[in-house]
Amino acid sequence: FFIVSFQYLSFKNFDFLKKAHHLYTTQSIKLIFHYNFLFNVYFDLKSKFYEKKITKKELQDVQNYIKNNFTINDTVSNHINNYNVILILVESLESWPIQKKYNGVTLTPYINKLLENDAIYFKNVSPNTSIGRSSDAQFILNTGLLPTRQKTTFQSYFNNQYFSFAEILKKQFNIRSTSVILGDNPNFYCQNLMTKALGFDTLFSENHFNMTESFNIGLSDLSMFKQAVPILKNQKKPFFSQIITLSSHLPFEIPDQYKTIKFKKQNPLNNYLESIHYTDNALGFFVNELKTYNLFDSTVIFITGDHEGIVGANKKEILRYYNKNKIVPKGYEVPFICIHPLIKTEKKVFDHHINQLDLFPTMFHLLNIRPFFKGLGIDALNKEHPKKSFFCSKHDSFSNHSDKMYLDSFNKKWNFSELLIVNNAFSFKNKLIK
Repeated sequence: FFIVSFQYLSFKNFDFLKKAHHLYTTQSIKLIFHYNFLFNVYFDLKSKFYEKKITKKELQDVQNYIKNNFTINDTVSNHINNYNVILILVESLESWPIQKKYNGVTLTPYINKLLENDAIYFKNVSPNTSIGRSSDAQFILNTGLLPTRQKTTFQSYFNNQYFSFAEILKKQFNIRSTSVILGDNPNFYCQNLMTKALGFDTLFSENHFNMTESFNIGLSDLSMFKQAVPILKNQKKPFFSQIITLSSHLPFEIPDQYKTIKFKKQNPLNNYLESIHYTDNALGFFVNELKTYNLFDSTVIFITGDHEGIVGANKKEILRYYNKNKIVPKGYEVPFICIHPLIKTEKKVFDHHINQLDLFPTMFHLLNIRPFFKGLGIDALNKEHPKKSFFCSKHDSFSNHSDKMYLDSFNKKWNFSELLIVNNAFSFKNKLIK
């Protein structure tokens, strides 16, 4: 009764907050996260009665899938083995503010500068997250799988084994050390436990940082990036590090001294743009520090948004801005950017729609790796990519087209992914890959 009551309260509170965006505060967001954990326990207990064990046929399907997906399309011109790899997940970063101005102010000047120099840019990446939101984005990028839709994958399946991005980099890219950098509580979304499951050696969290400059839901992005560079400098090289930003998290509250656009009034849109502008500045500082520490030239940097930024009650207000300024997005696309001068493709900017799920094999392509597991996505640089995608989040889901066959195929892929996760199918991975 206690758990079910919290489940009810969580949904009721969240629904209420969606209708009253002025109550979206840092405290209310953290309260929702704590409620989410409690009703996730409820789902765990409930699932014991409904989850079926994997059958021999299903295991055979898994074996056949792995066997038939060993290779990846490879057209990269240069081999960049022995380079560091950094994957930056920017909280709530959508594509539309990039290379845009508002009231004469450039919204993302530092990202724009990166795009001018040897960057590969995918504009239209559809998030495929579910109720786990940011943690789901981590899961997708690190496993090449889609998250479970009824439970938060990070909180429910941290004991599973996975073919992870970090593990493959260790075995096939000569990576010697791996880490996650997050200026928050290591227990949040069971980050400490899932970090190990995803093959990372170390989690640098609030226990490792000076947390004096904290706002929104954790350590400020600028402070985090300042403290992250010395950590990276001391890593065994080549290293792989996943860095997670927090300052542009809903409800987009940043201190006045960091508000550089200077809007006349506060509203969800202006607050969002201020927070993205701030994080862009922090990202620029980080890149300059990498250059100062002689890390930039020897590092491949991936930057992407974890999920859409504008949700719930903010949506109508944002759409009014879109219509007024003729910046009408087709969905909630997030960017994916790859930075390194040695990585070359036929063109630099890609407009076609891809799924977040497709980034796992795409990153391997850009690193010139033929992984022993490429996930369930499709390499975005593969000429056979369907150029279609399916947006999904905790709040909404839709496709950018009406191809029923594609939608059915994507849904089957999601069902198959859940089959793999729920049954911990990769606990057999030593038998699957011989």
